[in-house]
Amino acid sequence: MQLYMDPASYQILGNFKILTTAIMYRLIIKQNLKRKQWFALFLLFSGGVAYSLGTIRNSSGVPKQITTSGAVMNRMYVHPLGFFMIAIYCTISGFSGVYNEWILKKYYTESIHIQNIFLYTYGVIFNLIPAITVAMYSSGSSYSFNLFHGFTFYTWIIILTQALSGIFMGVIIKHSSNIIRLFVISFSLIVAAILSVFVFNIHLNIYFFIAFITMICSLSIYYS
Repeated sequence: MQLYMDPASYQILGNFKILTTAIMYRLIIKQNLKRKQWFALFLLFSGGVAYSLGTIRNSSGVPKQITTSGAVMNRMYVHPLGFFMIAIYCTISGFSGVYNEWILKKYYTESIHIQNIFLYTYGVIFNLIPAITVAMYSSGSSYSFNLFHGFTFYTWIIILTQALSGIFMGVIIKHSSNIIRLFVISFSLIVAAILSVFVFNIHLNIYFFIAFITMICSLSIYYS
């Protein structure tokens, strides 16, 4: 996908997941959203775009792109195929999140941990198949498959935090909704940015404050 657009455009366009999730929520869950709630979600989307622009600015502008002639240029670009692929990606992302919510709530009395095992065992299987296939063809005559090759202590920390994040998100989806999950994810970016100020001495720019105010307004309007 990123062969057809620069990383900055990918980051910005990825915010369309907010809108596609809301659309899928309406189609699958059959939950009608009021006009002010749609407006609130659009504000949340705008805040996500502002946050993305802020991270681009903090990264010293747009990443450099290398042309076919080898020349280096600074510009943002999106190929039509790239836009089509990001649209498919956002649609699938919204559908999968809302479908998971539908499954979790359909069997509401079942333990969330049992439900997670059934839901994500498929993901383990589907990811193991290509991993083993790549290992077989890349090792030549001497086949070797080491799933934990290159893992360090920090790798396990990342895995642990991602696993806990997935469990928490599952609880939020089951007992609340995907819309709440969108707000949680958006505000987690704000928290991460604030922590980065103290940990990495990153300076916040105007885009961060625009994103923060926009997200606060979005949350207030949605629940007003």
